[in-house]
Amino acid sequence: MNYSLPSKLDYQTAQETIQKFEKRESEIKHLNNILGSLLKSFQLTQFKINKKNKEVIFSGVIDNKLVIGQSKCKERDVFEAVIGKVIAVKRALKQDTKEIEKFVESLPEIKYFNLDLSKISSVRHTSTGATDLYSNVYIKDKK
Repeated sequence: MNYSLPSKLDYQTAQETIQKFEKRESEIKHLNNILGSLLKSFQLTQFKINKKNKEVIFSGVIDNKLVIGQSKCKERDVFEAVIGKVIAVKRALKQDTKEIEKFVESLPEIKYFNLDLSKISSVRHTSTGATDLYSNVYIKDKK
């Protein structure tokens, strides 16, 4: 059996990942506490969670009045039910949600490039003989 020990960089990267995970777990626990505090003032509560549409709808009765709040992720946001619940409840109570919204994680943005294919020449692999635009791309000189 042949194996190698992780490098110092591998170890540091793993430690950073663990720290990020623990920080996120702490944030989620904090948000759960906020949610619990908010819900104490309601006589009745109901959440409708739609993970596919990344949406939470809250309805609750407070002081014999029905209030409704909604939260919906933006396209690149990562859905987290607890965050959606807190935002929906705060919106039902007409409270500011900016402090909660900072906990929303977004996926990295994908950048697209427009390439003028007339300026790209294909390359023939020496090992396989196949022509591939994606292996080694050379831009033709501008004339």
